[in-house]
Amino acid sequence: MPEPSGSPSFGAEPPTSRSADGPPPLTLPAMPPPPPPPVVPPRSVGFDALPIPPDFGAPPDPSDRGGHPPFQAADQPPGSPPSVDYSSAVPGPTKRPRRKAAFLACGTIALVGVVVGGLLLAVGPGPSPTAIRSPGEANSKLFAAALASGSVHYASASTAVSGGRTQTATQRGDAGDGEGVQFSTGPLGDNEIIVIDSKAYMRADATMLENMFGYDIGEAAPYVDKWIAFSPTDSLYSTVAADVTTESIWGDSSSSPTDQLPQSPASVSGLSTSDGRTVQTVQYLLHGTNQTTKASFSGTEAITFLADQPHLPTALTEHLAGKSTQGASTVTDRVTFSQWGEHVNVQAPTTSIPFPDLPPPSSTI
Repeated sequence: MPEPSGSPSFGAEPPTSRSADGPPPLTLPAMPPPPPPPVVPPRSVGFDALPIPPDFGAPPDPSDRGGHPPFQAADQPPGSPPSVDYSSAVPGPTKRPRRKAAFLACGTIALVGVVVGGLLLAVGPGPSPTAIRSPGEANSKLFAAALASGSVHYASASTAVSGGRTQTATQRGDAGDGEGVQFSTGPLGDNEIIVIDSKAYMRADATMLENMFGYDIGEAAPYVDKWIAFSPTDSLYSTVAADVTTESIWGDSSSSPTDQLPQSPASVSGLSTSDGRTVQTVQYLLHGTNQTTKASFSGTEAITFLADQPHLPTALTEHLAGKSTQGASTVTDRVTFSQWGEHVNVQAPTTSIPFPDLPPPSSTI
């Protein structure tokens, strides 16, 4: 059917011109405006709803990480309804949360400071030792510290030159509070001595028995390596028990720990280092007679002790010259001390011969 003149068709080109007498152009009715977006009443703002500061959590330069600046809003798609600005309804950030955060940060720093400071106090070096200036004070302190420790391990080596002959002797032991054990070797013989429960026990070789008891080789033979018991009332008790317990070594600060010769402190050194420890050394003058050998000596002695408290001795050296039964002689001693305060395990022998039961030497019969 032919279409009426002037009616539009789907495939027709729009007219390029319009005659003055044609029908008026078709006017479509206007679209109603979109409804306004619902107005949401502003809610009360809590701490978690405060706006995030623009720079919070952002790197200093976003371009360094290849991304957009933080919190940058994307473009709204076309046709989206206009956004509603609620900033007027939300109060701006106050200084209270920031002050709270700063307070927490300061508190954390203070706590870390306390912990770190405590660790430094716990593991840091202690106060530097102060040198003892008085020889008498050094002498009394080191003897008191040695006696109070209760026990010590010692080892000594002695060299004596007498009558043109050089002789050596060694001694080692563990001295405890009222007990101790000692092993000796030397030209006077070899022996082992135990002191416990106010008794002394000795077992010795033939040479020691001959020199100590005056026996000849035949008289000494039955008692070689046999334990002989000494009570405090026996004549040889003090000789046998000397330098075996802590008290017999360190009980008298006016006598040498090695041979009980009278000593007097003469000088004291400044601080120095020995085996990684800070030490001092007190020098002594010695003069007197050894009660065991009956030899008269004079000389010097030096005791090195720890500068830190307690002032425990670490070493002793002694140089003596004098006269003995063999003539003029010199003696050099070197002693080391260690294992202060450690347990000393001493047990009395199960069987022993009382000293009063020994027969006298034949030379006295």
